[in-house]
Amino acid sequence: MNYYCCLLNVVLIALTVQHTTPFQPAREVVNSTLNQRSVGTGTTNIGSSSSSSSSSSSSRLHAATPATTPGRMSTEHIEKDGESGSDVEDVVTFSSCFLPESTTCQCNSKSNSTTRPTRTRTRTALIVLNYPIPKTSILLEHLWKTSSTRIAADGGANRLYDYSKDLIPDRIRGDLDSLDPKVRAFYERQSQPVSVEQDFCQDTNDLDKAMQVLVDDGNGDGNGDGDGCYDRVVVYGAFGGRFDQEMASFVALYKWAPRFRGQVYLYSDETCAFLIPANTDCRVRLPFYGTHTLDNNNNDGGDDPRLEMGEGPTCGLIPLGRPCESIVTSGLQWDLDGSTPLEFGGLVSTSNRVVKPTVRISASHPVVFTAELNSHPR
Repeated sequence: MNYYCCLLNVVLIALTVQHTTPFQPAREVVNSTLNQRSVGTGTTNIGSSSSSSSSSSSSRLHAATPATTPGRMSTEHIEKDGESGSDVEDVVTFSSCFLPESTTCQCNSKSNSTTRPTRTRTRTALIVLNYPIPKTSILLEHLWKTSSTRIAADGGANRLYDYSKDLIPDRIRGDLDSLDPKVRAFYERQSQPVSVEQDFCQDTNDLDKAMQVLVDDGNGDGNGDGDGCYDRVVVYGAFGGRFDQEMASFVALYKWAPRFRGQVYLYSDETCAFLIPANTDCRVRLPFYGTHTLDNNNNDGGDDPRLEMGEGPTCGLIPLGRPCESIVTSGLQWDLDGSTPLEFGGLVSTSNRVVKPTVRISASHPVVFTAELNSHPR
């Protein structure tokens, strides 16, 4: 009798092993199957680029799914008035470089959370790329005056030299294959010689090399010594010219923005762009919204408080790299409610307009916010 009982146990064990993977116990197979059944079909469209068949189920899932679910987010903290919502831990503000503003600098904050961070004026690092500069560039001159460090990326030094001999960068950085010897000699003859730094690496472009300088100096990871704390990095000359170089600027935006707490801005004389991170309550402040203009409190005492130039009101939200499954906005003429993904081949928000002083954005995946540069007659 004992023999037959033992034989029966062996047969049962063999049948159990046959229906499981070599490295997964039968108990885990059962649990996995139960979990799949409990999730249901509502998750099958997560990460899919198909929008037509998933819009209705996406809306229902959005309302019931916790913020920790991959590919989805909670947007309950955004109210349609664009002004207030419930408290959210991750909040990032993107503000026009034409609006004077104090920011919280935590680069030298190594103490515990009870110590209040230092409140300072925004410190900006400017990178000038090899981009044709107009005969007069209000944008470049403004960025130059409001930046504390200025780096010319290789051929960008040639452009500065041709534009104005008075604009002397702190550094010239790149592989230097485009730097004119005459321009190099001019900058090296200055009373305070410009640092000319050659990086031979061919796996990075000149913008990457300039960004890496800021990180190597301890400025891009939030752990610097405080003297070089940059709250913002502005890249002038990111658009225009060859399309592949424009795309390289966007690649750099995705690569470097997280190292500077999101505060990397791409500019040309016609447009600007920055990266809206995923699952973050983002506030965007542009000087031109609707038919209004924010006052410029730093107008050197002039009679006209209006800005001479600024971003907005025309704007767009571009899902580069992958679809954005859910995005909710307030403060735009055509707000998004999270029910329709942004994706190439589907919906992309272009030619939208900022209509309130503060735009609120929450997105499940990173998207590029872009706005026009607008001049205001004095």
